[in-house]
Amino acid sequence: MAAALSNHWEISNDDLVADGEFAEIAAGFEDYDDPDFEYQVQQVADRIFKIHLDRGVRGEFIFGFDSNAEGEISAGEVSIACTGEFSMYLMHNIDLKHLTDDRAATGWDQAVAIRDALMNGYAMVRALALKKELI
Repeated sequence: MAAALSNHWEISNDDLVADGEFAEIAAGFEDYDDPDFEYQVQQVADRIFKIHLDRGVRGEFIFGFDSNAEGEISAGEVSIACTGEFSMYLMHNIDLKHLTDDRAATGWDQAVAIRDALMNGYAMVRALALKKELI
């Protein structure tokens, strides 16, 4: 049974595009230098969260931005929620410029590059949670 669950958390291109509204938004994504880059990252993170929620993935995917006292965003946090006797979060900080695997990508390619960056961070915290038997 463990093998059957091991890939349940992964997000394919088909999984992303299965939501028509998201697919339409993603088609308009611009490159990393666009002022809406953080919005694009949040849209992808929200889509990943929704897919995991619908699947009932153990070890909930959580994303948020880090900012300084002036409100300037400098990084993102990919976290996994571990619940049991008590709840805890394992987090991985990703510098803003690394929230995409291709800073020049646009449209659907940018959505996929953001997904890849977020899911790589999630895979790292998920592996630790599994190793420590937290999920």
